[in-house]
Amino acid sequence: MERQWKALPEFSAGIYEALKEKLLTLYPKAEELGRGSVDNLKKKMRGIGEIGVNDRDVLLSLIRIITAELSKLKNISPPIHTNRELVEMFLGCLSRKFAASVAQKLSIH
Repeated sequence: MERQWKALPEFSAGIYEALKEKLLTLYPKAEELGRGSVDNLKKKMRGIGEIGVNDRDVLLSLIRIITAELSKLKNISPPIHTNRELVEMFLGCLSRKFAASVAQKLSIH
């Protein structure tokens, strides 16, 4: 891969922005990952599985995934998601009992 990148004229020119732009055209998925999307978030969340009350490590992993993806999504204007949609997606990853408990706590506040 290093040799491929060094063979690009943009690399030889030594201009980072030009090289970055060229690489993004060669790797369209990289731009999508950097931009963020609700679909990417949903895919990642589906991979987690159902989280129970005692699954602390998995819950924290889910929170890290959501936080990282939302940091990308917040730059999109107008927003392509609602807070309610995101909360429902989060609760959908939890077991029914756990989700009901969290929803109840949220409604109190």
